Amino acid sequence: MEFKYGERELHHADELIAIGDIHGEDKKLEDLLKQVTPFLDSNPNCHIVFCGDLCNRGPNSARVFELLIDLKNKYPEQSFFIMGNHEEMLITTIQGESWWTKYTYSTWDSMQSHWNVPMLSVQELAKECLDRGVIDFLDNLIPYYENDDYICTHAPIDRGNCYGLESYNLDFGKTVLQEYFLDKMLHELR
Repeated sequence: MEFKYGERELHHADELIAIGDIHGEDKKLEDLLKQVTPFLDSNPNCHIVFCGDLCNRGPNSARVFELLIDLKNKYPEQSFFIMGNHEEMLITTIQGESWWTKYTYSTWDSMQSHWNVPMLSVQELAKECLDRGVIDFLDNLIPYYENDDYICTHAPIDRGNCYGLESYNLDFGKTVLQEYFLDKMLHELR
């Protein structure tokens, strides 16, 4: 789903599980999923939100993508994935914009090793990612998740630029404050 500035999508969940940076830690992710999937199984109104930085740094980003794609396929209405800066770097690398390539080496290496493919060029990386559903997964990352009580995003709102927030809350109430935050957040994420 492509979001445009000013659009909002409000989700409704009884329970929310928000997970921060995974950074290619496939074993830790597997352990975490064993703990949280019972909640998804027992409550169709339980949502799980991954708040970006799924890849890079850790030992196996390729396996992380496989696990998350499987999760999305098993729980399509309950699992949400937010764009992080590391996913943005991977996307630009796959698109051939080389200035981010050095920041995605660990992801690239894990794809080569885990998928047992020879040294990859950018074009071969893109084809492997396409064939394995990674590009589709990346294309469907969202800029934020919002439900009735929470807003989840990868990039924090810069409180230094949001001066006077207390007066917004006192003068205008929660709804106007939420609109202000969302507009500010979408601006900062672009």
